Amino acid sequence: MEKLTTCCFSGYRPEKFGFPLNASRMEYSLLLGYVNIYILFSVEKGYTTFLCGMAQGFDIICGETVLRLKKHAGYEHIRLVCVVPYRGHGGQWAEEWRLRHQRLEALADEIVYVCEGYERDCFLARNRLMADHANRLICYYDGKSGGTA
Repeated sequence: MEKLTTCCFSGYRPEKFGFPLNASRMEYSLLLGYVNIYILFSVEKGYTTFLCGMAQGFDIICGETVLRLKKHAGYEHIRLVCVVPYRGHGGQWAEEWRLRHQRLEALADEIVYVCEGYERDCFLARNRLMADHANRLICYYDGKSGGTA
């Protein structure tokens, strides 16, 4: 992957948002709209590869947005790369997020497993890999502590 044309995502998990990640909520609809705009803007600036860290919440929302855009004329060339911290990641989640995770993996252009199994630093290693290979970051951050910070 070419760093100059690669973008990655970072943001909160569902419980850290100030609103439910539910299609009936205006805040969620606005979030989806902004994600779409920032990804479209990135494509227009020449970014073609998008790295998704596969966490519940913002990461998966962004990955799904890339997949939706790929279906439209003029955007078929963009690539989704799932950067998964370890094999089996997401398997223990509640059904909705587990299924969304599985769908992204099934439809991604490439999957990178950072570790074969869970390791203490696998999430940090995933974040470092994405930061080292991307020239742009699209994130959702409002000052809360955690991995996004």
